[in-house]
This record gives sequence, structure tokens and C-alpha cells, in this order.
Amino acid sequence: MIDGIQPKTFGRDKQAYCLMIFGWTKPVDSSIQTFVENLFAKLGSKPMIGTGHSNDANSHGSYNRVKRRIFGFLDNKGISGEFGFRIRSENLENLINFFPCDVEFVANKSSNHPKQAQISVSDELISSPPYLVDLFMEDLLQEFGEFCGGCWSFPSQFGPAAYLSSLGTIPNGVNWGANRAYSNRITRYRDNVWKKGITPSSGYFREIYPINFLLLTHLNMPFRNKALSNYIESHGELIEIKNSKTMFRWNLTTDMLINVRHDLENSGLIISSETEPLSM
Repeated sequence: MIDGIQPKTFGRDKQAYCLMIFGWTKPVDSSIQTFVENLFAKLGSKPMIGTGHSNDANSHGSYNRVKRRIFGFLDNKGISGEFGFRIRSENLENLINFFPCDVEFVANKSSNHPKQAQISVSDELISSPPYLVDLFMEDLLQEFGEFCGGCWSFPSQFGPAAYLSSLGTIPNGVNWGANRAYSNRITRYRDNVWKKGITPSSGYFREIYPINFLLLTHLNMPFRNKALSNYIESHGELIEIKNSKTMFRWNLTTDMLINVRHDLENSGLIISSETEPLSM
């Protein structure tokens, strides 16, 4: 078992099912508003709180009040193309620390990190990560094009969006430093992305998840003197994504996930690992 892939929960075991994507191929503009609102509707929820920024402009407040401004940022990103926004369902601030809602959608891009987005849903609304993928895969491909990433469950009180942005969190009642291995791991990921320009879409993995979305760049990466595809095809289930020529889904059972994480940890392909990323 590799320490630090997820935070120790200390009894805070409520989960959010998360679907994280990187390096999508289609441009993002204000038309994503329709995608976001349909996402919440499919989950029987409503967007209630919105936060967004682009360059020096920012906005936060009730979704209906700020939505035009937030999504308008995406049409006026400037030369840098930087943007960020987060939409949440009903605010439950007093109930759960860093996930004060049932549904959250986050997307951003900056000079420090590549394009990234994440759907996070309370385990009270849906049954599993595979269900989340089945519910939104077609919509994601239509809106974003091809991408890489993963889908898994994450302890919601520690903040799925904070994990996406590699920010350590300390929920009420958890001691400072109690999750040092986890903090070190997300910091290594952040530093390798920000300082070295290592990105998931160039063939690396942030982590290995129960469900992984791969591109041809991943299958062609070297591992044990062969293409990584040779290993993947004999470990878990590799599926071509319908209507895509360069995107794949790699499913791993719980037992297989443990073995694969162990096998790949020192390969130079895991951005969060202590092993220096493989130079290409």
C-alpha cells in the first residue's frame, strides 16, 4: 500500500465521487453554461453558488446573479487564456468542511498548470464512480473533446477541488501534520507540473485510479523496455472510447489497483511519486 495517495480520514469517511479531466482538445467558451446546468439537472440538483475569475476580473455570489459574468470571462480570457470557475449546489457550509454542497463543478487553466476540470458528487446522490462515468461520458466528450484523467472516490471533507489544485486541507478536528504523506504527494505533483512542465496529457499519470482515461501518449510511454500498452493490456480492462481514435478507458478492480500502483510507482510515469519523472 502506497502511503499518501489519499488523506487519512480519522473517521471523516463521507465520500464524493470525482471525475477529473486534463488537457481536453476543444476550446472552452461561454457555451459551457449549458453543459454545466445540464450536469446539475441530471443529478437532480441546481447550481446555487458561483465563483469565477479571468486575469484581474473576478466574481462570486448566487449563481443566478453571477452566471453571465462568470461564463462571460471564458469569452474574454485575453492572450494568456487563463480562467477559473467553480459552481456548487446548495450551500451546506455548516455541515461539511471543504465540500459544502452535494454537487460541484470546477474548471481552470493558468500559466502554472494545464487545463483541468472536475465533477464531484456526494455519495448520497449517486452509487459509484462507474455510474458517474456512464452518466457524463458522452456529455464530456461533446463539450471538451478528448481528454485524460480518472474517476474515483475521495473523502469529501478534505475537499475534492482542493485535491484538484494540489492544496492541503485540515478539516475541523484533524491535527496539523496528521496527513504529511498526503501533503507531500500532492506537493510533488504540483511542483512537477508547475516547475518542470510535466503534464498528464503528455503521457504521465497524476495517480492510478480505479477508472483511468488515457490517450495514445500514455499507451506509447516506455515501461520495462516495452510500450506501456503491453503492461496495461494484461492488467485490468482496456476499452476504446466510442467515437474516438486516440482515447481509452482503463478499468482496474480493487485488488488489481493495488498491484498496478505498486508496479508503476517507481516507473517515472507517476507525477506524484518520489521517483523523478521520466525524461522524454
